[in-house]
Amino acid sequence: MIQFESPSKPGGRSPALWASTRPDLWPSQSEAEKHIRSSPFWRRWDSRAVAKYIEHGLRPVPTALYPLDPPSSNGETSNPKVTPNSVTLTTTKAQEAWTYLRFNITPYEGDTNKDMSSNSAERFLSPDLATSAKEGTNNHPSYVTTCPWTSLAFEFLPDDKLLRVGTGLGGSGGVRAGMARDEVVKGASHTVSLEEVGETARVVSDWLVEQEKRYMEEKKFWEEYDSQKSERGGLALSEKWMECIKLPVDTKRERKGSRL
Repeated sequence: MIQFESPSKPGGRSPALWASTRPDLWPSQSEAEKHIRSSPFWRRWDSRAVAKYIEHGLRPVPTALYPLDPPSSNGETSNPKVTPNSVTLTTTKAQEAWTYLRFNITPYEGDTNKDMSSNSAERFLSPDLATSAKEGTNNHPSYVTTCPWTSLAFEFLPDDKLLRVGTGLGGSGGVRAGMARDEVVKGASHTVSLEEVGETARVVSDWLVEQEKRYMEEKKFWEEYDSQKSERGGLALSEKWMECIKLPVDTKRERKGSRL
C-alpha cells in the first residue's frame, strides 16, 4: 500500500502507538488466545482469520527477546514473567511498530546533498516507494482494490492513485479501459480482507471472471488474426507486404474499426 498523505492529523495519535503498547507476552497459550479473542481489534476479524493468526502469530519461548535464563545463585531470573509455558508473538511488536513510521528525533540539519526531486509533490522515505508510485502508470496487468467504508477511507480515498494505474507507457489503459477498479466494502476497517472474507472473495472472483472473459476474447482474436504480412505459415514475405513496403513511409492506412 502506498499512501501519499499522512494518516495522522496534527496533534493526533501516532500510527505506531497501538503496536508499540500491545501485550506481547502471556503466561500460556490459552491466556494468549483468551486475550486475542476478547480484544475489540480481533473481534472484527472473521473467525477463520483469527484462528490462523493464533496458529501462526504466536510462538513459545525462548526467543531472542524473551530467553529462558537459568536462575541465578539467589534463584532469580532477569525476567520473572518468562516461564517455560510462556507464549509471545512470532513477529515482535518492535518489528511491527517500526513499519509504521520512521523514528528520527535527532536535531535536524540541512543537507544539500540529498538526491531528491525538486518538482515532486510526494515525499518518500526510500526511492523504491517513489519508483513504485510513479511506475504504477505503466502497470499492464488488470488491477482491482478493495477499500473499507470508514472515515479514514473517505478522507484518503485512493482515487488519485487508481486513476494513475495503467495510464502510462505500456500500461493497460486503466479505469477507462476497464482494467482497473476499486470497490468499497461497508462495515470494514483497513483490515478489510481479514474481516469481510466473503465479500473480499466476491470482489476478487467477480474481477477474475471478467478478466478471464477478456483474456479468452483476446486469445481468440490473436489466434484468428491475419496481419497479411507473411505466406507459407510465416516463412516468407507476402505479396501484400511487398506491395505496401514500396509505398512512402508516411502513407496512412485505412480505418475500418479497431481490433478490440
